[in-house]
Amino acid sequence: MNNIEITDTGLVCDNPNCDWKDETITFDIYHEWLNKPCPKCGENVLTEEDFLNAENLHSTINFINSLSEEQLEILSKEINGGEIVNSEIMKDVVNKDLSTLTENLNDTYKVVIDTHKELKIKSIEKID
Repeated sequence: MNNIEITDTGLVCDNPNCDWKDETITFDIYHEWLNKPCPKCGENVLTEEDFLNAENLHSTINFINSLSEEQLEILSKEINGGEIVNSEIMKDVVNKDLSTLTENLNDTYKVVIDTHKELKIKSIEKID
């Protein structure tokens, strides 16, 4: 069983004046969209920087999935220590009270991460 399961949610056009999105595009075919024009407005849909951010996110998830339960406990203590909570990656998170996230490693959470220009955690919510 993985510690983290990833669900790819597609691509959206980064042009603020364009509403194109395709939720069916999965990570394994992102490379086909690299530097391709948006079907609606013609802007670049997936820059090399954003593609690299998505790859880095997948690598990080693979690393976390390789950790033992003891190693995960150490990681959760680092999260509670504030270094991650107060970092740039967490600046846009609506609920920054993460103390409950690490109380029970068996709880399930949905984390939405944006890979446009940088890795940013957009939201964290417990799944009942």
